[in-house]
Amino acid sequence: MLHFKSFAVDILAVYVYTRIILRIIIFIN
Repeated sequence: MLHFKSFAVDILAVYVYTRIILRIIIFIN
Protein backbone atom coordinates (compact mmCIF):
# COMPACT_ATOMS: atom_id res chain seq x y z
CA MET A 1 0.00 0.00 0.00
CA LEU A 2 2.85 2.35 0.85
CA HIS A 3 4.52 1.59 -2.48
CA PHE A 4 1.26 2.30 -4.32
CA LYS A 5 0.84 5.61 -2.50
CA SER A 6 4.40 6.62 -3.40
CA PHE A 7 3.70 5.68 -7.03
CA ALA A 8 0.53 7.80 -7.03
CA VAL A 9 2.43 10.76 -5.58
CA ASP A 10 5.03 10.43 -8.33
CA ILE A 11 2.30 10.45 -11.00
CA LEU A 12 0.69 13.50 -9.40
CA ALA A 13 4.03 15.31 -9.30
CA VAL A 14 4.66 14.56 -12.98
CA TYR A 15 1.13 15.76 -13.83
CA VAL A 16 1.58 19.04 -11.96
CA TYR A 17 5.08 19.55 -13.41
CA THR A 18 3.76 18.96 -16.94
CA ARG A 19 0.94 21.47 -16.43
CA ILE A 20 3.41 24.09 -15.17
CA ILE A 21 5.71 23.53 -18.16
CA LEU A 22 2.82 23.75 -20.62
CA ARG A 23 1.54 26.93 -18.96
CA ILE A 24 5.02 28.50 -19.19
CA ILE A 25 5.31 27.52 -22.87
CA ILE A 26 1.88 28.97 -23.65
CA PHE A 27 2.73 32.13 -21.69
CA ILE A 28 6.00 32.59 -23.61
CA ASN A 29 4.27 32.05 -26.93
